Amino acid sequence: MQFIVKGKASGKIVKSLEITRDDFELNLMDFLLRNSIPVASSCAGVGICKKCTTASGLLSCSLALYDYINLFGATIEFDYL
Repeated sequence: MQFIVKGKASGKIVKSLEITRDDFELNLMDFLLRNSIPVASSCAGVGICKKCTTASGLLSCSLALYDYINLFGATIEFDYL
């Protein structure tokens, strides 16, 4: 399965990532960081700085990749990309 990372500002696909079964257990932020996608954060994923907010208003550190895909599909947008 492919996971698409898009920039809301640019409207372009930044990267297409292959998802493995092990990736589903990661939170969205950790999955993106492991795949060299920059995610703004000053709290290291604790959820208090709110800098890792996706374009849909969710904190990438607070939602598992599996749950995100079930709710929103396999595309994510960030305002700053």
